[in-house]
Amino acid sequence: MLGLKFKGLNMNYENECMNKTGKKNRIVLWFIFAFLLFCFIAFLWYFIVMYRFFNPGYITTTEDFRQKLSKSLDVIQVRDWLKDLSDAEIQQIDNKRFQALEFPLKLPNSVNNLKREMSYITIIKDDRYGVCMRLSWGGPIARWGVVVGPQDMPIPETEDVSYEKGYRQIGEYRVKLEDGAYVWHEIK
Repeated sequence: MLGLKFKGLNMNYENECMNKTGKKNRIVLWFIFAFLLFCFIAFLWYFIVMYRFFNPGYITTTEDFRQKLSKSLDVIQVRDWLKDLSDAEIQQIDNKRFQALEFPLKLPNSVNNLKREMSYITIIKDDRYGVCMRLSWGGPIARWGVVVGPQDMPIPETEDVSYEKGYRQIGEYRVKLEDGAYVWHEIK
């Protein structure tokens, strides 16, 4: 560099340091490249394989729940049970929400099989459509369920969250299970 020579000093020292540092830099660059490649592959996997989770959570949950109920809930059996209720029984339980395990009447078998997982059962007498059963699952964070009524009962449209009188009203996302029966999930 400056042309100074010191006894015992190897003038190639600077070059050797550069070679060792260069090797270290290359190794660090390879690790960075491998990490970025891993992140890119993970990112692609997430978007390609896990695409269904990019819907709002309630849409995926409701569709999965609908598929489960279509296999485990016998809607015809529930309708027959609702038709067989006497006026006194309906009056006793109309519009009251019961915890599933404490429901006062004997339930149809397909509902009984779901009772351990279920939160609430409500029987509603509607003047227009007759008697309906509302089964609900969940807790304080989210609720979902199914409503079974007469076969000619129309399925209401999805209700979005609304703000009436300054208060936030919870909406419901609804998907048809069968004629006169639908699966719902709260929208908060």
